[in-house]
Amino acid sequence: MDYGQFYLVGSAEDGVDLPDVVDRAIDDGLYAITAGGNMVVLSPHQYNSAMLIDFELFDRAQHPDRDEWQVVIDATTTIDDQGELWISSATSSSHDPLLIAPGSYHIEISGRGLRFEGQLHSTNPGDTWRIRMWPSDANTALQYPLPKRWR
Repeated sequence: MDYGQFYLVGSAEDGVDLPDVVDRAIDDGLYAITAGGNMVVLSPHQYNSAMLIDFELFDRAQHPDRDEWQVVIDATTTIDDQGELWISSATSSSHDPLLIAPGSYHIEISGRGLRFEGQLHSTNPGDTWRIRMWPSDANTALQYPLPKRWR
């Protein structure tokens, strides 16, 4: 993660300027999503750090375990006809995309180990992230509370 943000890109949108989306995420308080479903996720850590991300893909909605995480983001994203999800940051991108069938997905991004004081500028903050995705349709629609925010 670089500059306290990472990106999830599953749609090759034309004309999308990620710095503008980052500004919107900062204004909104936690994350921003583009019209095509690409996302910018913010973290309280501002310096470059190696970051563990577990990725899980399911065929149906999963049992929520929100109490085990400091922050949980719920959104809908789109994987375009290329069938690739890229996880990247402001200064680097993943070497290989995750291969996912094209379509609309519910995406749940969970983070823990976030330190909001004392280690904001650490290059080894110890946070862990999990991304869970499943097809988005009326049968899997769930009501979630708004995520926690920080500034």
